[in-house]
Amino acid sequence: MDVFKILEIERIKEQIAFFAITSLGKKECFELEELPKGVLINEISYLKQAISSNSVDGKIPVSSLDDCSKDIIVASKGSTIGPEGIYKIGTLIKTSIDVKSHFKKVEWEGTLKERALSLPEANGLLGDIENAIGPDLSIKDSASPALRDIRRTILRLEREINAKANEALNKNKEYLTLNNLSLKNGHYVLAVSNAYKSKVRGIIQDISSTGSTYFIEPESLVNHNNRISEEKLKEKAEINRILAALSKEIGDKNEDLLRLNEEVAYFDFLNAKVLFADKLDCHLGEISDEELYIPDARHPLLDQDKVIPNTFNLGKGK
Repeated sequence: MDVFKILEIERIKEQIAFFAITSLGKKECFELEELPKGVLINEISYLKQAISSNSVDGKIPVSSLDDCSKDIIVASKGSTIGPEGIYKIGTLIKTSIDVKSHFKKVEWEGTLKERALSLPEANGLLGDIENAIGPDLSIKDSASPALRDIRRTILRLEREINAKANEALNKNKEYLTLNNLSLKNGHYVLAVSNAYKSKVRGIIQDISSTGSTYFIEPESLVNHNNRISEEKLKEKAEINRILAALSKEIGDKNEDLLRLNEEVAYFDFLNAKVLFADKLDCHLGEISDEELYIPDARHPLLDQDKVIPNTFNLGKGK
């Protein structure tokens, strides 16, 4: 007899998963299955504590996040992961800190609180990630003194280029098809009419498809453009170094981070069950070595205003 099919457990899983906010938490809901009695007793105990605490302390503070395990494993093998993966791992660590802080404040003692307080810490890594990567996944100036200096140099060179560009624009305005500077091949250029290309001293960087416009890098900007190109290559190299260093930190803590990844998902899974129970005004049955006791049982897929509750008290062997 397929009890899961008869009782439409898959549909119930879907309803519980609706309340989970992490991808792994939802996965845990969909993977609900029959459990050995000892495991089931532990799960009932955790759920009982969570339900009891929810009305007093609020739900466990889990943030929406994706499964970080792939990025953590990649980093553990010595490879560099990108800003998005590193930022997600930062969110994972921050969520675990929030969960731990939540349980530090609760006044009751229990196995669920002990589980939360035993979560590994990675505060130092979180600080490094937040110092380096912004919510928009950009690499912050504060990521390293070298990056800050490189970007300051680029800004200074850009200001100097703007000043020299305005001089070049004014000096050559009668030869131009556009009254502003363009960017070609990473170089600032003037859009010069073909008829006057010999009038503007500089390097031809591009020609329009019609051949009517030549994009010429003014001689006065060549040195500055080259320097900016060099600084931007330095910037790229420094960003790669920063990402590699953060990836190494993540790789070094891969066991703790993989555990956090699973534990945060579990607390989300627990929240989902609590919220589902709250919505349907559910209560927990009791299980022991001798009996299973479920008072006023109602199937959650039936109309709750019409369903007739039934109490089950199954002794050993039933």
